[in-house]
Amino acid sequence: MPQYQKVGKKHSGFKLAKEHLDALEFQVHEKAIAASRFRAILNEKDPPKPKKEFSLPVPVRGKIVSDKVRELRGHADTRTARRAQVMARLSQTIAEREVKVGLRRTLVTQAERLKWLANKRFKEMGGANAVEISPEGKDEDAD
Repeated sequence: MPQYQKVGKKHSGFKLAKEHLDALEFQVHEKAIAASRFRAILNEKDPPKPKKEFSLPVPVRGKIVSDKVRELRGHADTRTARRAQVMARLSQTIAEREVKVGLRRTLVTQAERLKWLANKRFKEMGGANAVEISPEGKDEDAD
C-alpha cells in the first residue's frame, strides 16, 4: 500500500502499519480460500488472526501475464504437465528435508488440482466412452 512504502522497522508508524497489513493479509487469505474451487490456496503457512479488523481497499485489477504467455500455458495438457512438474519438485523437497505440515498441505492441494485438471481434460476428450478398444488377442506393445 502506498502509504506504507517508506515505513521501516524504525519508523514511528511501523506497529500500526504492520497491524493493518497483517489484518488485510488475513482477510485476503480467507477471501481467497472462500473463492477457491478447492477451498484451499497454496500458502505454506496461515496468517495469524488479527487483533483488529480493517476494511479491504478497492482491488486494483490488471494483467500480469501477456496474451502470448497465457496462450502458451493455457492449454489444458500444458497446465496438467506443469502442475505435475511442480508436484514432483515439491515431493522431492519433502523427501529430502524435514518439512512442516503446511508444505504437505500444499502438496495435497496440488494433487487435488492435478486430479481436477486431468479429469476435466479426460471428460473433454470424451471420457471412458472415447477410450479405444484393442482388438482381441493383439498386444499393442508387441510391434
